[in-house]
Amino acid sequence: MLIEFALVLPVLLLLVVGIIDFGFAFNQWNTAQNAAREGARVAAVSNSEATIKNRAKVSGGTVGLLGTDITLSCNRPSTGNTFYDCTQNLDGAGTCTNGPCPTPGNWKELEGDIVQVNVQHAYKFLTPLPRLIGMGSTVTVKASIQTRYEG
Repeated sequence: MLIEFALVLPVLLLLVVGIIDFGFAFNQWNTAQNAAREGARVAAVSNSEATIKNRAKVSGGTVGLLGTDITLSCNRPSTGNTFYDCTQNLDGAGTCTNGPCPTPGNWKELEGDIVQVNVQHAYKFLTPLPRLIGMGSTVTVKASIQTRYEG
C-alpha cells in the first residue's frame, strides 16, 4: 500500500499544483480585463493619457502592470468610412497607420472616436507542468476594451 501511495503521490501533487497554477493564470487574465475596462471607462470621458494610464494601473492591482503594458488605440471614422488607427504607448513611443499619430503627452480624441484600451502582461507559471506539455514557462495575458469617446 505504501508503494502505491509513493507512486501516485507525485502525479497527484503535480495535478493539484497545476490546478492552482491555472487558477492564478485565470486571475491574472481577469485582472487584466478589469484594468482594461476601467481604463476604457475613463477614456470615454477623458482625453488625458496619464489619467487613463493611472486608472488602468490602479485597477491592475496585484498584477503589477507597467506603463508599457498599457496602450491606447483611437479609431476615427472619416469620409469613406476610413479609420485612423493610432496606437500610443503611454510611456512615449507611438506608431500609426492611415493617419497622423498624436504626439506623446498630447493624446486628443474627438467626440465620436472609438477609443480602445489594451492591456498585455506576461504571466510566469509557478510549476514546470506547462513546459512539460509544450506551453513554455510564460503566457501572455491580453485584454482589450473599446468605448466611444463622449468628450
